[in-house]
Amino acid sequence: MVKRDKKLSLFFYPDIYNKLYIMIKQTWDISQEERNRIISLHESATKNLYLMSEQDVVQGVKKVFDIESWDLLGKMIVKKGSDYFVEDTLEDFIQIPTDLQISGLIQKSSNPNNKFKIVPTELTKNGMEVGLSIKENNNPINPFGKVTTPIPFCYFNIKKNIPVYGAITFYGSFYSNMTFPNQEKIKEREGNIVTFNKNYTDNFTIQLLDVLGGNPTREPNPIETPEKITKQFDIESPFVFDKTELTADAENKFREFIEIIKNNYNNIKGDVTVTTSASIDSDPTKSEKYNMDLSTRRAQTIIDRLKNESGNRSLNFIPNPIGQTDKFKPGLKWPEVTDKEQTAPNRRLIIKLPEIVQ
Repeated sequence: MVKRDKKLSLFFYPDIYNKLYIMIKQTWDISQEERNRIISLHESATKNLYLMSEQDVVQGVKKVFDIESWDLLGKMIVKKGSDYFVEDTLEDFIQIPTDLQISGLIQKSSNPNNKFKIVPTELTKNGMEVGLSIKENNNPINPFGKVTTPIPFCYFNIKKNIPVYGAITFYGSFYSNMTFPNQEKIKEREGNIVTFNKNYTDNFTIQLLDVLGGNPTREPNPIETPEKITKQFDIESPFVFDKTELTADAENKFREFIEIIKNNYNNIKGDVTVTTSASIDSDPTKSEKYNMDLSTRRAQTIIDRLKNESGNRSLNFIPNPIGQTDKFKPGLKWPEVTDKEQTAPNRRLIIKLPEIVQ
């Protein structure tokens, strides 16, 4: 388990350790009892994938032997599809970003000295976690010498076709505010995404210091991977009361979900069901039509955003408004409950993506 640096964890958010897991098993002949144990571990490990619930429905497993792999300071890195994974333990892998996937979201800061802060995306956080693990396991290899701002980092360099260990910084001071020739300057405001080697702001630019590259291996270990995966976005209390807008927390997770669609569903065909609901905060006999209309507007708003922000033209987005309900949190409804904050969990948003066959 990676030891957490308290300063780094607080600075870059405590959910840095949310991961994408896949399973590894090195013996060929295993009992059914052992197979059930592995699948159980897999389902538990992937429960919090991408901050969503019930996202990975494993419908069968297969062994993959013919895979590209690399060794990086004792860590095995494997390629599956267009994604790259680092061996975390004997049974777990964690996905790391490519250089094209490194990015962070600008948010408002609670620090009175700074108006904004950068929140790394989930894949970028994974790269930070793996970097910290490599640094701790390979002392005194240190990617930043006397400089304390950068954080150990691991990513896959697409152009060089190797995994790389080094350091990352988001604040433009590592290389004296150096920017790259093709970078575009963007406005520094909440919601904008800063991407490595593509854009920057007055104060933020993502910069990397490469220290060591990995070496290809010829005999990779077999890994067990899902044949079919269903991803689902399910947020409790996502909508502002009586509105179609998302809460601040739901907005952040929704933007991460948009990135999942961009990275995994280009040219993928299938139906995307968008289920929305309204809480029961007044006499249900008088508010039924109003709440159905509100659910319909919520579903259409989310669909419009999914289309526009993901740029996806292959998926078929289907609204599924269900109107007023208390099925998500039974009993939290008028007149027993009059506090609109307590009834919020029944204002639900569930987006179900089609299966991806690996």
